[in-house]
Amino acid sequence: MSRLEPFSPPQSEVEIVEAAVLSLCAERSITLRSQAGLGIAGAAIDLFWAGYRTQEALRAALSTGGELSPA
Repeated sequence: MSRLEPFSPPQSEVEIVEAAVLSLCAERSITLRSQAGLGIAGAAIDLFWAGYRTQEALRAALSTGGELSPA
């Protein structure tokens, strides 16, 4: 019997957006359920559908106001 390596599934779309939003909110001391936090979440969803498909790409675009090109 062969030994199996631990399997780490890729992040789901929701996890990618969630991680980027929570990270930015924490960095800026913003409560997620505040108006600013909801704005960040909405922008992150829009950016994800515009082609920013990794947490790093989302964070960079959110930090610069979405002025970067998707990876």
